[in-house]
Amino acid sequence: MSGHVFDKLYAGTYDALYQDKDYEAECDFLQQVFARYAQAPIRAILDLGCGTGGHALPLARRGYALTGVDRSEANASRSV
Repeated sequence: MSGHVFDKLYAGTYDALYQDKDYEAECDFLQQVFARYAQAPIRAILDLGCGTGGHALPLARRGYALTGVDRSEANASRSV
């Protein structure tokens, strides 16, 4: 698959399509999963396919050390 598929237009379209998605609620759910199933406190997260950071940014604001990886250069250039 060409890297051109995941360009800035794609990232912008993705964000527009999911603008009403409740990423904070999904991050709340992730924290519940961590609390229930982790054998030790979760401090670092590797977000593969992080896209435009819908989950990565709120989780980083909550204090997690977060590394986001994405195939798209448009997405990968964002920082927390």
